[in-house]
Amino acid sequence: MIDPIALLSNVFPNIDQKVIAHLARLALIKNYPAGWVLCYEGDRGDTFYMVGSGQIAITKRMSEDEERLLRVLEAGEFFGEMALLHGNAIRSATVKTLVPSTILELDRTTFEGAIEQNPRMVLTLVRTMINRMRANDQLAMDELRRQKEIVEEAYAELKRQEQQRNEFLDTLAHELRTPLTGAKGYIQLVKAGMMTGPALNMAIDKINFSFNRIISLVNDLLFVQEMDLLDFGFSKVDLREVFDEVMEQLSPVLSEYRATLRFEIAENLPTILADHDGMVRVFRHLIDNALKFSPEGGGVLIAAHPEGQSVVVAITDQGIGIPSEFMPRLFKRFERIESYEGHLFGGVGLGLPIVKHIVESHGGTITVDSTPNEGSTFTIQLPLDARRATTEINIEETGWVDMPDTGPTLGNLLEE
Repeated sequence: MIDPIALLSNVFPNIDQKVIAHLARLALIKNYPAGWVLCYEGDRGDTFYMVGSGQIAITKRMSEDEERLLRVLEAGEFFGEMALLHGNAIRSATVKTLVPSTILELDRTTFEGAIEQNPRMVLTLVRTMINRMRANDQLAMDELRRQKEIVEEAYAELKRQEQQRNEFLDTLAHELRTPLTGAKGYIQLVKAGMMTGPALNMAIDKINFSFNRIISLVNDLLFVQEMDLLDFGFSKVDLREVFDEVMEQLSPVLSEYRATLRFEIAENLPTILADHDGMVRVFRHLIDNALKFSPEGGGVLIAAHPEGQSVVVAITDQGIGIPSEFMPRLFKRFERIESYEGHLFGGVGLGLPIVKHIVESHGGTITVDSTPNEGSTFTIQLPLDARRATTEINIEETGWVDMPDTGPTLGNLLEE
């Protein structure tokens, strides 16, 4: 049971106790359940509230979609004092009970009658209001400061994305223009009859490689756009054959790289149930990256061995390594190391995001161990049966088993 005299004395100190006792007799004591709205922001009212027990939330709408908690009032605190000085005062916040609460309510008419007996109450109330307004101003300043920081962070992120978009478009234009220019040059030489015999075959190979490079880049772009919708066609895959296919695709440019390749494939390496085209794409990107970032005379080792119910493949280079600050962005789209010690590197930053997606879609994992100026090792662990592994993951995460659907497949995307 609350004591209204004690509560009013706390709100109006130094006021004659007879006036306090008179207000206590006139004030209403009401009990409210949790979640009860005492007043809404923007409403008009003439009632002053004092919390006898419970908890009261003061909230303010910051935007159409956001309502922010300003403070929580406990027993002995009060709100709505402006209503005592101004009839039909506009509420500046919404007030709601958080738990069952007892509220002492005093309306303006009752308060005006008490003022006639003790005018000093007006001065006390004004002082109280000034202190409250200062506190509210501080809350408003803090909120404005927070909103300013959010806007600045959003602006910085938009600026970063805009810069990244421009860099990506510039890089994409360069990556497309380079093979097109090379192919055009060889075509002009062939048309002029300047390429004959072995030179003609070499020119055709260069032209073919240039167009394959363009097709590969376009396929990467399409893959990134649709990879969340793609289904993988699982079949028995021999990783030795995958490596042979990758080497055949890279053969036209192997002479341009300064590093040497070495394979260490366990004799008992089993076949896996996986998507063949996806595996080719994974290891083409990883091996191409290892060669691209390796110094002259450096070596790239591709080692594969069985481990329990999985196959582990590690691609190790002796290249420039990965800066620690770049590691968190390593598998994000369009992120790339553009240059190192004056050496420029190609690529548009799609390879590693694609690799990660394909590997994880097979129920596998990819990890990176890198030391700047010493090299990097990308380790891929693939289950022997990707279909079973991905089904088990879906059951654990959602409780549902994925059923076949008619969505696009990786093979269909590549054929298109």
